[in-house]
Amino acid sequence: APARNRLSRFTYSGAALIDETVIVEGPLLQSAFHNGGCLEFGSDGSIYLSMGDDVLGAATAQDPFDLRGAILRILPDGGAAPGNPFADGTAGDPRVWATGFRNPYRCSIQDETDNLFIGDVGQGSFEEIDIGVAGGNFGWPSVEGPEPPAQPGFVYPIYSYPHAAGSHAVILGDQAGAGDLAPEDEEAFFFADFGQGWIRRMRLDATNRPLMVEDFATGVISPVAMRFGPDGSLYYASMFIGQIRRISYVGGSNRQPQAIVTLDPDSGQAPLQVLLDGSGSFDPDGDNLSFSWDMGDTTESSAPSPVHLYPQGVFYPQLTVDDGNGAQGQTVDLRIVSGNRSPVATINAPLHGTIYTAGQTFNFNGQGNDPEEGSTPCAQMSWTVLFHHDDHTHPLLGPVQGVCTGSFDVPVLGETATDVFYSI
Repeated sequence: APARNRLSRFTYSGAALIDETVIVEGPLLQSAFHNGGCLEFGSDGSIYLSMGDDVLGAATAQDPFDLRGAILRILPDGGAAPGNPFADGTAGDPRVWATGFRNPYRCSIQDETDNLFIGDVGQGSFEEIDIGVAGGNFGWPSVEGPEPPAQPGFVYPIYSYPHAAGSHAVILGDQAGAGDLAPEDEEAFFFADFGQGWIRRMRLDATNRPLMVEDFATGVISPVAMRFGPDGSLYYASMFIGQIRRISYVGGSNRQPQAIVTLDPDSGQAPLQVLLDGSGSFDPDGDNLSFSWDMGDTTESSAPSPVHLYPQGVFYPQLTVDDGNGAQGQTVDLRIVSGNRSPVATINAPLHGTIYTAGQTFNFNGQGNDPEEGSTPCAQMSWTVLFHHDDHTHPLLGPVQGVCTGSFDVPVLGETATDVFYSI
């Protein structure tokens, strides 16, 4: 029989769920894949609900009137939450909050900021982690992960990783708080991959951009959901074996070292001499570390901070640090480009330090210059506007791709504290 996505509310009585109230029903489904995924509650009481594209691609993901391929933001009675981008219903369903998703299977609300992290399962090339933006179009099927770059009108992920051998499906977990796992894990963001069988942790900066991603656990069997429990343990649901499993910090005499690397430079003319500085790596127990470099070009090194000469090409080095007591830390996502220098971006307006007023419209414009190619085309530009509040940020606009100029409105409603500002 035809099926559809449904969100219902029940009363829990004893060991039973009774008195079903249907909150939202999606369209009749064409496929058994890419359907309902995540359910999260915002601090304002609104409900975020994801639906996959029903394997229909642009027909659903790029249609703001279709609930599929989208993130909905609704009230507990099923109505549209205040502040949704299509509130009047003329440009989209009022319940739709963001569009352009393939299979947003798992989401996570960040404490304090209320930012919605979204894991969108890719097709042939990339898995991606997005931060939701009201009215944002996240590109599927025109964009997957970072490719193709600079497509106008689409929001790109804050992090993506390419497919290796085997199946893939990104599974979002939580950002660790005080008391979750080990003390050094506080504020690290955890995510897993259903097909690859690992859990990774990501360090984020104050604007929620990734600083470092590293392996946390391997041999993880078919994880499909992951959350921290009140005891500080990391729990995950293993689908194939039908179990809830727990990873706990038990203390003891040995903790995992952390591999931290800076590259100087990470791009330039070939041949390119690069300092791969791993001296910032550390062991929380104070153990002496040994270093093992895969330089990305079939050569290796055991120096903490080797200097290496790269011929023309793109290289992906990796550092492994070992504490000598059975624990290791590894880097991922290092990238060196030899034979091409990075362009320089310049914002012409607004000027740094400009004062704003609630409700004001700001026009922005800028330019880029590349040492090899000269002036950067507008199609290769990307703009992001962030709202800073205390020690965290909220996304306001973008990334907006493919333009040299644009505008944004400062909201009338917002924080009244004095320590707020916007960055472009």
